[in-house]
Amino acid sequence: MNERGLSAIISTVLIIGIGIVLTAVIWGIVDSLVEEKLDESKSCFNIFEKLKINEEYTCYDASENVLNLSIIRGDIEVDSLLIGITGETEGVTKEIFNASEIVSGVFFLGEDIALPETPVELPGKEGGKTYLITGINFEIEEIVIAPKINKNQCEAVDFLSDVFPCV
Repeated sequence: MNERGLSAIISTVLIIGIGIVLTAVIWGIVDSLVEEKLDESKSCFNIFEKLKINEEYTCYDASENVLNLSIIRGDIEVDSLLIGITGETEGVTKEIFNASEIVSGVFFLGEDIALPETPVELPGKEGGKTYLITGINFEIEEIVIAPKINKNQCEAVDFLSDVFPCV
C-alpha cells in the first residue's frame, strides 16, 4: 500500500501554528476591549473638585418655581454637564454644553425668563456661572452634576441635598 500521512513533526508544527493564530486573534479582541475601557476610565479620572456646585449662590424660589444653580469649573476639559434635580416623586434632567446652545428652561442669571430662551453654555475654565432653571414645581431633595468628557458620561462629581430658599 502506498498511503501517505502527515508525519508527527508536521502535525506538531500545524497544531502549534493553529494555537499561535488563535491566541493572536483572541488577544486582538481582548486588547481592543480593554483599551476602550481604559480610554473611558482615563477621561473621567481625577476630575473630583474640578466641577462643583457653588452652594453660596444656589437656591430655590418656590414662588416662581425657579432654581438658581451656580456651577464652578476648574481647569478641566468638558463636553457637557448633566444636571439631575430630584424631588420625592419627580425629577428633571438638563444638559448644558460647552458650546452655546438653547437648553429648554435654562437661562443665565439676570436674563428675563419671560422672554424667549437664549443659548447657554458651561463656565469657562477656572470660572463660574449661575443659571436659572425654570419649571421646578416640586420640593428639591437633591441636585447632582455629572460631566461628559471625551464623549464618555462620567459618574457624579458633586451633589447638593440642602437647597435653601432664595431670599
